[in-house]
Amino acid sequence: MKHQCVPTGKRASTCLEYSKVFTQLSSLHMHQPVHTGERPFTCSGCGKEFTQSSALVSHQHIHTGERPFKCSKCGKRFRDSSGLQVHQRGHTVEKAFICSECGKGFIQSSSLLKYKKVHKWS
Repeated sequence: MKHQCVPTGKRASTCLEYSKVFTQLSSLHMHQPVHTGERPFTCSGCGKEFTQSSALVSHQHIHTGERPFKCSKCGKRFRDSSGLQVHQRGHTVEKAFICSECGKGFIQSSSLLKYKKVHKWS
């Protein structure tokens, strides 16, 4: 694993293996476990291991049921920020996947496929 400084006028470091540039040395250090396979953060609930403490904290919401990320438009809550981001696109993005039975729209085809099961059960 080789890392070097890149002359950009600003101090930056790059991972030569991925050609990924980091503006802060601490970010490069957080990235390094990707190459070493080191997973120093372990969930006490299930034993799953993580490369970053933030990933562990996000994972632990599964065990606690906590949903700290709240949509400001409708109030729906999510375990992680990525779930919230996907949800929020539904408030602003055109819903390209439409249910042929009821007309309800979805921003992801996978969501439409899951939803269609509702019609089979009713």
